[in-house]
Amino acid sequence: MLPIFKRKATTEVLITLQTGGIATKAGWFAKENSSKPGERETARKLTNHLAAALDLPTDKLRDGWQESLEDLYSELYSGTLFPDFAEQRDQQTGRALARREILREFAGKSFTVEDVKQHCMQETDCVLKEGDYRNLVLEMRRNGELERIGSGPIARDTKFKVASV
Repeated sequence: MLPIFKRKATTEVLITLQTGGIATKAGWFAKENSSKPGERETARKLTNHLAAALDLPTDKLRDGWQESLEDLYSELYSGTLFPDFAEQRDQQTGRALARREILREFAGKSFTVEDVKQHCMQETDCVLKEGDYRNLVLEMRRNGELERIGSGPIARDTKFKVASV
């Protein structure tokens, strides 16, 4: 883009922002700590590739991504008459979309909260705040929509399944 900016003549530049692709790439950060070696390696490679493409250290890319999300949320809600209400409404809408996505995507499969989080971040527009994925899964379990597989304390590797109707 540098040659375009160096032109003397006025130039119109249209930028396409592919949010699906951005969310997919950002979602790989979450898989860097996966218990599956293949996912961990793919996440490491894709994260490093994205950082190299942007000419940034990986840590700076992560920090920038997190900061960008926080700025985006604050900018989106700051212009409304009721910023707290708008945020709460959007959070409830996101939870409803994520709930439907869990019931659709994981029907007939066992899954963890981390699986839900990764799927929502990479494949959908249902992006929730960090702890909200766990809270949603536990709420769905309490409501009888999901069943827990196994026993013992609920941990990162606790498996769930969609309850039979």
